Amino acid sequence: MEASREDILKALEQVIDPELKRNVVELDMVRDVRIEGEEVTVGIALTVAGCPLRASFEEQVAKALSPLGVQRVQLEFDVMTPEERAALTARLRGSVTERTKGIALDRSTRVLAIASGKGGVGKSTLSANLAVAFARLGQRTGILDADVYGHSIPHLLGIHQKPVAVDRMIVPPVRGELKLMSIGFFLDDNQPVMWRGPMLHRALEQFLTDVHWGELDVLVVDMPPGTGDISISLGQLLPRAEVVVVTNLAAAAGVIGAMATIWAITRTFDIGMTGNGAIAALVAITAPSGYVEFWAAPIIGVVAGIIVVLCVIAIDRVLDDPVGALSAHGVAGVWGTLSCGLFTSPRLATLNGIGKPGLVYNGSFHQLGAQGLGIAAAFVSVFCVSYVVFFVIKALYGLRVHPDEERYGLDIVEHGMWGYPEQFMPVPGSEYHPPAPPARRPTPRPVPIGLTGDGGMR
Repeated sequence: MEASREDILKALEQVIDPELKRNVVELDMVRDVRIEGEEVTVGIALTVAGCPLRASFEEQVAKALSPLGVQRVQLEFDVMTPEERAALTARLRGSVTERTKGIALDRSTRVLAIASGKGGVGKSTLSANLAVAFARLGQRTGILDADVYGHSIPHLLGIHQKPVAVDRMIVPPVRGELKLMSIGFFLDDNQPVMWRGPMLHRALEQFLTDVHWGELDVLVVDMPPGTGDISISLGQLLPRAEVVVVTNLAAAAGVIGAMATIWAITRTFDIGMTGNGAIAALVAITAPSGYVEFWAAPIIGVVAGIIVVLCVIAIDRVLDDPVGALSAHGVAGVWGTLSCGLFTSPRLATLNGIGKPGLVYNGSFHQLGAQGLGIAAAFVSVFCVSYVVFFVIKALYGLRVHPDEERYGLDIVEHGMWGYPEQFMPVPGSEYHPPAPPARRPTPRPVPIGLTGDGGMR
C-alpha cells in the first residue's frame, strides 16, 4: 500500500533538528513531499546554507520512512528565506518563559555558576564534568563558557562546530544532548580577551539574550577566575543563580595557618605573611597532590602556613631573604615531600602504580624513609652543583656589587623604580631620606613616582 502525504508528514515528526531539538514538521522545515511509487522526495529548508548537520537529517528521514514501506528516499535541501527565519525565531522564543526581562532562558532553569578565586584550580574541568554528568542523567543541559580569559570548554568537550545565526538568534552547537556556547567560537585558538566592565557585561548579556537555549533543566556557567565585573553582571542578569566556588583546600588552610601564627606572635595581621602561607601551602601540596585523600590537604596546608611564618622569622635573623623565598619554596617543599610519607593513601598508591601507604595508614616508615632519602639526595646534588657554579662565577667575575650600589638597590640602579614601592612611600608628618646614588653610576631616571629628586612629594 502506497504511503500518503499525511502518513509521511506524521512519520517526519520523528526527525529532530539536532541543534534546535524540535521536529522538522513543527519547525515548518518540510518544504515539499513528492510520492512517486516506492520513491519519496522530501524537501527540507535549512536555517543556513552549508548546514553541517545534513548527514543527520538524511539518516533520520530514511529511518523514519522505512516502516511505511518507502524503498528509496531522496532529500532536497533548500535555505529558509529571511521571512521564514524571522518566523522561526519568534516561534522558538515564544516557547520560553523569560527568567528576567529580555533573558532568553526559561524561568525554571537551574543555573550553576562555577567560580574560583584564581585560575588553575580545575574550575573549567569541574564545569565540563558537571555538564556532562547532568546530561547523562537525562537533564536538558547547557554550558556557557563565560571565562573570557581562558575559554577551554570547547576543547575539553571536543566541540569545534561553530554556532549558527538564524535571523537575530544564535543557535549553539551541540554534543549529544549538551548545548554549548563559548566566546572561543569567535576567536582563533585559545586567544584571551582583554575586556573589562561594559564589554564583558554585554558579551554575557548577548549569550543569554540572543542564544537559543530552549527549555533547559540546568545551565552550567564557567565563570572567569576572581570576583570582578562579570561576576557582578551574572548576579544582575541571572538572579537566584547558585554559585559553586572551586578552591584549593591546602591553600585556603595555609592562609588560615599563617594568619593565626603571625597574629599569635605579633598581635597584628600581616598580609605579606598571609600570602606566604598560601604560597607555601601550594608548594607543599604539589608533591602529594595525586596521593593523598581530600581530608589530608587542609592538614598539609595549615602546617605549611605555620612553618613558613616561623621559618621566615628565624631565617631572617641570619640570612637576607626579604620575600621569604627560602621558607615558602624550600622548607615548605620539604614538608610537602615528607607529607607523602605520612598521608599517602593505599587506594591512590595502587591507582598510580607507585608508592606505599603512608605512616598514618599502616604505621610503616617505608614511604616516609623513601621521601626523606629523596630530600637528602636532592639537597646534596643541588648544593654541590650550586657551590661549584657560584665558585666559578666568583673567581671569574665576582659575586658582590659595589657597597654603595647594594645599599641603593638594584631595582633603582637598573630599572629606575623601587622593587617594593610601598616600603619607601613618604608618610605625611614624617621625614623621608632617599639613599644616596652609587658613586660609580649616574642618578637613574625616572625618579620614583610620587617623589621629587630631593625626596619631597610631587
